[in-house]
Amino acid sequence: YGNQVSAGELRSVYGNSRANGFGPE
Repeated sequence: YGNQVSAGELRSVYGNSRANGFGPE
């Protein structure tokens, strides 16, 4: 990913990661 990622992509990626248990929080 570059420095400019759409909020939609961030939410999608982070949402999937958090659902799997290894997200930002």
